[in-house]
Amino acid sequence: LAAPSKDAHYATVILWVDKESGALMRMEAYDREGQLVKRFEVVSAQKIDGRWFLKQMRIEEIEAGTGKVRSRSYLDIKK
Repeated sequence: LAAPSKDAHYATVILWVDKESGALMRMEAYDREGQLVKRFEVVSAQKIDGRWFLKQMRIEEIEAGTGKVRSRSYLDIKK
């Protein structure tokens, strides 16, 4: 996906979506030079009442140009 304006935080975002459930599985964000700068990835999900929900997501900030992970954090959702 391309950003609708030059003021957007990321120039381009690539999404991976599960065909069966339609759930977002991974997202990569790129700067104006086409360098990967942030990655979001589903680590685990949980089934509640027959439906799947996000349980944990990993968020990585990437050093543009080198591909090195500058920081890594986790979003944990508890029911």
